[in-house]
Amino acid sequence: MAKMSGGTLLQSRKGPVSERSHGSAVNCAPTLDALNEQVIILRRDDIGVDVSLAPALDWSAFDKGEIAVQLRDTEGLAEGSVAIKASTLKRIHPALLPTQLEKEYFFPISLKTVVLQLQTHMRRITEDAPNPVPADFDTPIAQVAREDEGFFKLAKAAEQEETAIVETAQEKRKTSGPVLTPADRPASAGVRRKSSTGDTSSEPSLRSFLMVPVPPKSAGPETVSGQAECAGSKTGAIEQSALRRRGLERLQEIFMTEDKLNAHQVANLLSAFPKVTSAMVLGDGRVLGGNLPDDYDLETALLAPKIMRSVRAFNPRLKVDEISAFTLLGDRPVTLFAYGNVYILISHEGRGLLPGMRERIGEVARALDELCGG
Repeated sequence: MAKMSGGTLLQSRKGPVSERSHGSAVNCAPTLDALNEQVIILRRDDIGVDVSLAPALDWSAFDKGEIAVQLRDTEGLAEGSVAIKASTLKRIHPALLPTQLEKEYFFPISLKTVVLQLQTHMRRITEDAPNPVPADFDTPIAQVAREDEGFFKLAKAAEQEETAIVETAQEKRKTSGPVLTPADRPASAGVRRKSSTGDTSSEPSLRSFLMVPVPPKSAGPETVSGQAECAGSKTGAIEQSALRRRGLERLQEIFMTEDKLNAHQVANLLSAFPKVTSAMVLGDGRVLGGNLPDDYDLETALLAPKIMRSVRAFNPRLKVDEISAFTLLGDRPVTLFAYGNVYILISHEGRGLLPGMRERIGEVARALDELCGG
């Protein structure tokens, strides 16, 4: 494992460096340089030696039994394991390694000794470090958070205001006008009779009201039947309106449009399908929209509903409320679709339609039947 030198301490960083971080690093550069220049005093016990592998160290030339090195001359402080190369020791203190080095060797140094001598300078670096990010420093995430908080406060205030308005309206409804007792309430329906006794000039007149009940009018059979017919017509109109709206929405979904479609527009859209040459929408004996090729007879096409009824009678399993279709093969094949009271006559190329088109046109017939009133 490669060791990190003291000169690269606190300078290893992953990812791109922002402008703020880059500015902080520039401001700290002189301090880090001063840290790398810090002198460390090492004694015999501070340098570990493996007798079998390490070259011999000669301490006899040093009266105090100690040497001085700089932090930049060491390696591995960032990993928590400080060491110094034998070649570096020989360059700084040749008398400590008088023999010729055959290969490079790392002498381990006591981490405690190094840290104790650097802690004063490290404390100074901490004090000289740039100020932390101020409280008003803004980021996009902080802006979004503030906006969400503001929206939440506005919604909460609007909810409280709406609740207060409802409560006030209820209180006004409860206390609107004086409360009348049965004795104070006037007779709503009845005949009032006036009776007076005594002299009207000397004594106040006394009025008594006699309530004569009015018998209710009995509803005759004609009225009941008329009301039932009116209610039935209203219910039927509502159901028809809902059915037509559902058919229109289904057609808009099939053709992916928001236009209000009718039978003629649907026929034009069907004629634009692949391999389809023409399309005609028929009711029972009438044309709802579309056209036929020039060499086709319209009077014969109007017989399509009768032909479909014959096919349904031929196969009892085919029901009126199911989508039916059959193809007449000729020089130009024709496929007839039917659902309810709607019939779609499709002239197309080839012996059959493309896969999936029969189901799609069948759904169109179902939606048209709902749109045209079932």
